[in-house]
Amino acid sequence: MRPVPPAELHALDVEWFRPDPRRRLAAPWAAAVLLVTAGSLAAAHGIHRLHGPLNTDAFALTMLIVGLGAVAGGMVLAVAAAVWVLSDDTCVGVRVDGVLVRRRQGEAVLVPWGVVRDAAVRDGQVELLTDDAPVRLPACRGVDPAALRDRLRAAHRRVLLGVPLRS
Repeated sequence: MRPVPPAELHALDVEWFRPDPRRRLAAPWAAAVLLVTAGSLAAAHGIHRLHGPLNTDAFALTMLIVGLGAVAGGMVLAVAAAVWVLSDDTCVGVRVDGVLVRRRQGEAVLVPWGVVRDAAVRDGQVELLTDDAPVRLPACRGVDPAALRDRLRAAHRRVLLGVPLRS
């Protein structure tokens, strides 16, 4: 298993699998929606009181300012959460020369087909069984662990038989 330089990262791709960001985005976006809603209501209340007979009401002005700040804060929270979650480059790549595993904090590691013995599902995650230690793969969107294991096994069989993975 060796680190992969960035220039070689996508040269031999066959398939890519990425984790599902929706679960990680749900909580911050729900908080952002609540913040924007509460801020909108507070700003509307402040505007309503300012346009009434007492248009110099300090409480109404405070509600307007706090409401507009909450709306802006909710929008910033939603965008910041999206940038943070979607910038995650965790992925599993099936390549001609092996399986590329890239994690959030680490570098890309290529597991060559020559050291892969099998793929298995343990505790809901796919593991590549190698000559050394097993390599755990991250959960990926659009494919359940059993289907990913089957795809990896099929690719491994094709490599062992000398059948090209892509034409």
